[in-house]
Amino acid sequence: MAIAAWFGYTLFCLASVAVGARLLRLWARSRQAPELLAALALLGIGPLGFGLSIASIHLHGVAPGLGDATWAFAAAALTLGGSCVFLFTQQVFHPRSRFVRRLAWAAGGLFTGLLLAEAVTHGFPADEPAGPPMRAANWLRTAGLLWGAAAALRYRSQLVRRVALGIGDAGALARLLGWALALGAAGLASGIDASTKLLTDALELPWLKLVDAALGTVSAAFLWRAFRAEKPAPEVRAPSRSQPA
Repeated sequence: MAIAAWFGYTLFCLASVAVGARLLRLWARSRQAPELLAALALLGIGPLGFGLSIASIHLHGVAPGLGDATWAFAAAALTLGGSCVFLFTQQVFHPRSRFVRRLAWAAGGLFTGLLLAEAVTHGFPADEPAGPPMRAANWLRTAGLLWGAAAALRYRSQLVRRVALGIGDAGALARLLGWALALGAAGLASGIDASTKLLTDALELPWLKLVDAALGTVSAAFLWRAFRAEKPAPEVRAPSRSQPA
């Protein structure tokens, strides 16, 4: 079970790193906010947040100070990643709505406030369960991930009609579905994790690790599918008049 859990964690983190790095390269050329926000969301929630939070527990047994510092950094990364999920969804799927823009920025402010409250009231001991502020942040991040998935599915349903009329990008349908399912799986894992930790103070539960790993694997697969490099279509030349059709 432990091997399966680590396999799922590794896949999720590697997919987040690969896609996040690709989006950063794209942002370096385009200088467009959505590419940067998506990259920071993936890197913040994936390897820098979730990955380091798991590592901090094991590091604490070797060097307590290093474990605590790693968990503090991971909490900050999760705060950044969660905020960027809200902002990305707003900019891509609700760019004209002032209400949604204010809602996304309010979520970012709330994430920051919860991180500061955790630092003041509880600190970041890696060998103890998170305090109430970080647990609230887990629910907020879950809401952001599930909202992003729902927004992508809603936009995809609208695009289906345009593709049927021949005025939409058929390739975008697959990318939107992959993004929605990747965020949905991550949001489901986050929700299960947050719900379980309301009932127990255990830092690690074998079955929860396996569920997180399974959903992380699903998220990684759809994330990679959504952003994998597309091969150019082969060039098709019309036959010349001297050649049989």
